[in-house]
Amino acid sequence: MSAHYEDLVNRLEQGPNFLLLGQKYLSLESGEDPLVGPVSRAADDGTGQLDLYQLLLRVRKDRKETVLSALASAASELTAPAWLGMAAGLPWNGVFSTAVDSSLGALDGLSRCVAGCSRAVA
Repeated sequence: MSAHYEDLVNRLEQGPNFLLLGQKYLSLESGEDPLVGPVSRAADDGTGQLDLYQLLLRVRKDRKETVLSALASAASELTAPAWLGMAAGLPWNGVFSTAVDSSLGALDGLSRCVAGCSRAVA
């Protein structure tokens, strides 16, 4: 094990540990965000935008409700990537996330962490 990884493991063992999970975690394995397609179709956006955040910024006012409904529907169908299941098993003291999907609550380790938090911000 390299010194870099040994240092990481030592820090994880000592704590406290916080998981920082950004909006793009869903695209780490495939390079594509599975939420972009449904949102792009609902927004009637033909620009080929591949970034969900940038796409959401461009939504016309008359399409907002349709886009939010499509986003909620697509997010509810997601499953967490396998690597996140492994990461969820680590002893996190907290989770900071900007992700918009609901698959995080399905992971035992993270749901226990989130349930033990004194405050949740939506």
